Amino acid sequence: MNRLSEPVMVRLDHETVVKARWETNYRRNMAIRDRMQNHNRTRMSTERMYEIEYIGAIGEAAVSVWTGLPWTGSYRGPFDPNIRDVDPYEVKTSERLRDLWIRGTTVDTRLSDQIYIRALYKDYRTVELVGWSSLGMIVDYGHWSAAHDCWIYDADRLQPMETLP
Repeated sequence: MNRLSEPVMVRLDHETVVKARWETNYRRNMAIRDRMQNHNRTRMSTERMYEIEYIGAIGEAAVSVWTGLPWTGSYRGPFDPNIRDVDPYEVKTSERLRDLWIRGTTVDTRLSDQIYIRALYKDYRTVELVGWSSLGMIVDYGHWSAAHDCWIYDADRLQPMETLP
């Protein structure tokens, strides 16, 4: 295990939570307008899809607050692979999985230096920043799950947030 310290807990203020909710609404409206529904979410209720979008947005907001970097991944049009959630980082947030899952369809192995941060949603304003890894390490030391179409990287291998480059 690479842990040097306790997990980083980020508690967001009211203004940041409102911004995350606004961002969630905007993303959902744009997805509906553009009919870009995730194929895995087609059987989910509208409420659950909203929750998933919010969990992602709140994780990105937490990384932005903790790093002091701008939240750059706001959905503002067609997908752009050059725009990061919190530039230069990609943020992956989950409700319960500490391991880092990266969908296979989003992996460009030419971007081996790309940093992914795992965030764990605790409640509507609290996020644990579990750790980080480069895409190269994820592909080299993680494992491929064909059933889930993703790379899975064990949480124990994640680098502590204090060492984030």
